Amino acid sequence: PYDSNANRTLVKLYQFFPQNAQAQYIVLAAALALVYGTATKEGSLDFGSLGCLINESMKKEEPYPTLIRCADLLDSCQFSEFWSVFHSIENNS
Repeated sequence: PYDSNANRTLVKLYQFFPQNAQAQYIVLAAALALVYGTATKEGSLDFGSLGCLINESMKKEEPYPTLIRCADLLDSCQFSEFWSVFHSIENNS
């Protein structure tokens, strides 16, 4: 099951110990937050809060920009396009 506290704690630990940060786990935490996180009128609360904790340089590397695109698609209710873009992340990993 999805645990937002565990994901947030992992990303916070990577803030304090950036030498141990592993991009694949940060992206996985962000993807889980996007898909399973709490949704609000403004978007995914969990995805947005994790985004504030993730290093800016890591946000520039794929697949994070694609996850941001996915968040935008969800916010605009373009669900079928969301899933095709989201599955492209899996295929490119």
